[in-house]
Amino acid sequence: MAHWGMNAMDALSAARPAESIHAFVELHIEQGPVLDRRHIKIGVVDAIAGLFKWNVKLFGMAGHAGSTPMDMRQDAFQGLAEFSGEIPRILEEHGSPSSVATIGCVELSPGAANVVPGLVEFSLDVRETNHEKLEELSSAFRRAISAIARRRDLMFEFEVLSDIAPVKCDPGVMQLISESAQADGLSMLQMPSGAAHDTQIMSKITRAGMIFVPSKDGRSHSPAEWTAWEDIENGANILLNTLHKLASEK
Repeated sequence: MAHWGMNAMDALSAARPAESIHAFVELHIEQGPVLDRRHIKIGVVDAIAGLFKWNVKLFGMAGHAGSTPMDMRQDAFQGLAEFSGEIPRILEEHGSPSSVATIGCVELSPGAANVVPGLVEFSLDVRETNHEKLEELSSAFRRAISAIARRRDLMFEFEVLSDIAPVKCDPGVMQLISESAQADGLSMLQMPSGAAHDTQIMSKITRAGMIFVPSKDGRSHSPAEWTAWEDIENGANILLNTLHKLASEK
């Protein structure tokens, strides 16, 4: 920025007053398979999921794979395996149909084929659109990790990497998006967003809504990500017409 004659610190004084913003509408690909599989053209987002993301460590004791009897092991990985198997039950008992949980990263130590793992480190990403349900899931996952560690003679610790509250989209903006889709004769679905978006931040200062268009096979953040030009055009027209309706409000 300095090379182009700009001062980065000037950004601090460039904030726009929140009261000057009438509304915010975001257009985005779904990043999931729902619209594509159901052959629906427009998603009207009603809520954006909150999430908590943990980095979890289970501490056991490394031992020789051949000479450590099964009933004398403190196998950290078996603790993770049991915990992973508990995920569907926890979601069913404490979550909702929109709840999801993912273990996306796992690292074993010492990491040798002939050594019982003495340490496993893994990520846990849990998302839900209802704040109370998200809190309930957090407590349930903590209890499950604690119980498994105690039962298997393991120690555990976890670090909270992210803790983001869910938000609801503005009903009035949602209605205008729906009316625009109906006027264009496009099929639509009211649905949550499991991914975080700018709308999640903007909803704190103004009315906010969000439009989804299909993602082919639900692919996202990969070279296979694709949305047909027809769907992009549909989304752009719905955005334009929604903004026109908002601009016409008194």
